[in-house]
Amino acid sequence: MTRMSYFLIMGTLFISCTINDPSLPKWDTSWEVHLKGDVIKISELLANNSTISGSLDAASGEETYFVNISDTSEAQQIAKSDLSVKTEDQSFANQLGIFEVSQPTPKISQGSSFSDIFSDYNPQVGIPFPIIQPRLITPDPRETTFDEFQQLEIESATLSVVFHNNLILGIESGMQIVLLDLQRINDPDSGLIDTIKFTAPIPPKTSLESNTIDLAGKNISNQLQLYYRIPLSGTDSVITLSEDDLNSNFFTEVIMSPVRVNRALAKIPGQSIIRINTAPVNMDDHSIRTAEIDNGKINLFIENSMNISSDIEIELPNFTDKNSTALVTTKFVAAQSSETIQVDLAGYLMQNEIQDGSYIENIVYNINAQTHATTDHVWLGAEDQVSVTMQMDTLYFKSLTGNISPMEMVITPIENKNIFQLENFEGSFKLPDLSLTFNFHNEIDFDISMDMTVTGYHRDPVTNIITDSVSLKMNEEIERGGQSNQSRSVVLDKSSSTPSIVDLIAIMPNEIIVTGRAVIEGEGSVRNSDKVWVDYTIDSPFTVQIDEPLVYTNKKETISDSEISPQKREKISKNFTEVSIIILSANNMPIGSDFKFYLSVDSTNLFSDEIADSSEKVILYSQITAAGTNAAGFVNSTKNGEHILRLNNSQIAIFEQSPLYYGAKVSVGSTEKPVRFRSSDQLRFDTILNFDVDMDPDDF
Repeated sequence: MTRMSYFLIMGTLFISCTINDPSLPKWDTSWEVHLKGDVIKISELLANNSTISGSLDAASGEETYFVNISDTSEAQQIAKSDLSVKTEDQSFANQLGIFEVSQPTPKISQGSSFSDIFSDYNPQVGIPFPIIQPRLITPDPRETTFDEFQQLEIESATLSVVFHNNLILGIESGMQIVLLDLQRINDPDSGLIDTIKFTAPIPPKTSLESNTIDLAGKNISNQLQLYYRIPLSGTDSVITLSEDDLNSNFFTEVIMSPVRVNRALAKIPGQSIIRINTAPVNMDDHSIRTAEIDNGKINLFIENSMNISSDIEIELPNFTDKNSTALVTTKFVAAQSSETIQVDLAGYLMQNEIQDGSYIENIVYNINAQTHATTDHVWLGAEDQVSVTMQMDTLYFKSLTGNISPMEMVITPIENKNIFQLENFEGSFKLPDLSLTFNFHNEIDFDISMDMTVTGYHRDPVTNIITDSVSLKMNEEIERGGQSNQSRSVVLDKSSSTPSIVDLIAIMPNEIIVTGRAVIEGEGSVRNSDKVWVDYTIDSPFTVQIDEPLVYTNKKETISDSEISPQKREKISKNFTEVSIIILSANNMPIGSDFKFYLSVDSTNLFSDEIADSSEKVILYSQITAAGTNAAGFVNSTKNGEHILRLNNSQIAIFEQSPLYYGAKVSVGSTEKPVRFRSSDQLRFDTILNFDVDMDPDDF
């Protein structure tokens, strides 16, 4: 009854009759205050969740929910540094060594005539020449000069003299010729080279070659002097001399063999310096059979310290072109100068120098220096050299075949954030039908060992601090790829590991991070474009196994003065006979729940379960029954309920205070079996305050 109705009744009574003590009897009445209710919709709870998506069920026409989390890693290629090789800088001193000079042309040294030898007898044509006895003659020394050289430090050579006896007298056995070096005539040994001996007689008009002398180890000039000791035979009768007899003579021919020297000032013929040099390959315990070079250069610094120019040819048999031809480079290097050759190795195939498919152990450098012949005398020594310094860039390979020691490729972490965002919920549940599928992809022609870790993190929504985490670890062997990638799928479910993927998702992770590495080793081949990558999918029907009660807390509201006026508040304890809260529920969810209704004068602790003073805080309890479900577990009928929650006298006093705050919590307990949800599933509840009033007109 309204206040206006009351005054109309009182006015009518006053007009219609006269009473000595007018008063009205007391009566009971009631009124209701409709508070804000709430609708807990599965579709709205999951609307902002990219993790959970809907799919139309063909049989029922209803949208059912599925959990789906997926991501993929970046394609990982073998690090450029792992497909490379570097050799240390190498210097090769290629000495000329013992070399040959041009073989000297035999030199003739004129001797003495019969007239010169017997000048004391004054021999004349037609005059008888007396009988002479055998005698030893020592004609004046003779000199001979070779044009081909000036100085020789001889490693090996021989010298002999041919004595041509054109005299009318014979020469007896034992003739000697002392050979001197005119350039060393003032030395203590007077430049003695050796003594040449003839061990047989030399009849008139004949020639005889002496024994050879060994010049090895001797230093000689090209100017030689010959001292003769000639044992002439005598005559046994008087000889009448002719003009030819008077002019008859002897002469010598000095013959040198081919000459090998350690050092020479001479006309130098073309020389060949052929050397094979090697440099070890540093491949960090990898063994290469073949490798196609993507980029890299080799620098060759050539220094010619000789006094003769050279054509330098360097062959690198480890590097072949598409026609299997070894790399060859040439350079003219002038005397006493240096040159640089830079060779671009891109596109070349690197392999063992004998190209038999075996492992590469060294880089081989075949060096061939061809010197130019000289027309002038130049100094040249065995220690003179052509030196080659090799500086090789790091060679990066396009492809490689061989045996690789363990090589690690780090998989770029896969980070998936903002996964589960279930607001206003507490508690935990599991999705028992979850499965995690990993797809490993390998383009590399090597077997690969994959170590992966999947970690879920739950962060506090306010502080962003990690409050829980679960990690799964796995190791899988992936077969070698090749021209087409090799893929392997691994499915993990609740039984695959401890903890399992179900345990990981049970913490409602805000983010999932997948880390890992691929380890490559053994025999195989790889290209720099080959990749390894991983993708994963976590999926399941949204079938929920509740482990700990799930608590939904609705929004805090206020009972305003327009709903309960200040005047009514003042009379509550005296005039209100009963106050109850009526909860009208319509449950379209496959699970029941516990319902708590909170009233409090303190907004800060509205939803706490502690009550210090029942006149300042009230908590009322009820239960909501689950909706009916079909054989598949989906809701097929709504469960309606009316829940009357009565306040006792001490609790009623709370309505005398203002402001007054209220709200509700819906708690779902653990379930023995998983439950399934559809997009239409919801729980609606409306809240009504019902006041029963003992009306006393004297109080109004």
